[in-house]
Amino acid sequence: MPPPETSAPSALAVETPAPAQETVVAKAPTPKADDLPARVEELSFVPSELSPQGDSALLEYCLDCQVRKARYTYCHFDAKELETAVGPESLSKTVTVKVEMRAQSSETYVPDDPNAPQPDDGFVHEKYKCMVVEVLSSK
Repeated sequence: MPPPETSAPSALAVETPAPAQETVVAKAPTPKADDLPARVEELSFVPSELSPQGDSALLEYCLDCQVRKARYTYCHFDAKELETAVGPESLSKTVTVKVEMRAQSSETYVPDDPNAPQPDDGFVHEKYKCMVVEVLSSK
């Protein structure tokens, strides 16, 4: 018996397409904190209750630490600038101020205890350098 004849490819044959080339998109450089636009927020707090940081020339206020969440915002004020802006007589009163916030850093914190309640990627602490733009009220 002779071998079967091979025929030309049929019209139904499927050609496999050539693999697509990947397009690489260059990332824009990350802007420095000083280059980012400042955020303006209205805050209410008692200046004497702010936490001193390190050399105590900086005072820290956490906007949302009273609520359990994955991301916390910390405002750092220069102690002398804050006292000058609100006045020494208002340091023990609740003040409402308009503040210019400039991003300083963002840190992720993961507790040592793996059983402690925590978000999957840890807690994010965003830190801002703040300056009082205007004192709106003092009670």
